[in-house]
Amino acid sequence: RKEFIRKLSDKYPDYFILKYFPVIIRPEAIEKKLGNDDLMVEYVLADSVLIIFMLDRHKLSYRQIGVDSSFYRNIEIVYNFTRRNYFNTSSEQTAEYIKAASQLYKFLFSEDPLDENKRLIIVPDGMLAYIPFDILLYRPVEGNNYSFGKLPYLVNKHPVSYAYSATLLFQSDFRKVRAGKGLLAFAPSDPETGGIRVNSTRDIPLDRKTLKPLVG
Repeated sequence: RKEFIRKLSDKYPDYFILKYFPVIIRPEAIEKKLGNDDLMVEYVLADSVLIIFMLDRHKLSYRQIGVDSSFYRNIEIVYNFTRRNYFNTSSEQTAEYIKAASQLYKFLFSEDPLDENKRLIIVPDGMLAYIPFDILLYRPVEGNNYSFGKLPYLVNKHPVSYAYSATLLFQSDFRKVRAGKGLLAFAPSDPETGGIRVNSTRDIPLDRKTLKPLVG
């Protein structure tokens, strides 16, 4: 065991320090590391209580709210919707997702609008780690006449990134590592087009801020 630990310290010093000599980063240190447009939102989820911390360069706030079965049901609905084949989705399932995604946003971010163009750093907890916050809806959608490309997704207003914890995010040099020259890219495909080339990708200008640090 001692030999294994020694090898860890030699080959993986960052991991060794985090595992055996963890130092919890203080809010004051986080504030200094956040950008002017950054907003870190960290959740602590217990059975019937959710604590929400919000931190930017100027202030730290938190609130504690009670949760019930409807909250967990909304998480389950959004999670299941992301795993479902879109072409096998019924109108009832879609309406259920739209309602759950807007209710979750209201619950997780309160009714107060976020400052425009804030870059969100989400630190989820528990079941919240299973859903993409990007597809939460920042306002309710009325009626049944809607287009998926025009729904009020959170990511359309705020670039979203994730972290396991503030300590892991900021007390390492991982954010300083520059990307290599290679590129791994993903794009959606639509099997219903029958091989016809369709320009189905849409520009999301706010995501350019997220991608900019990846320049090699």
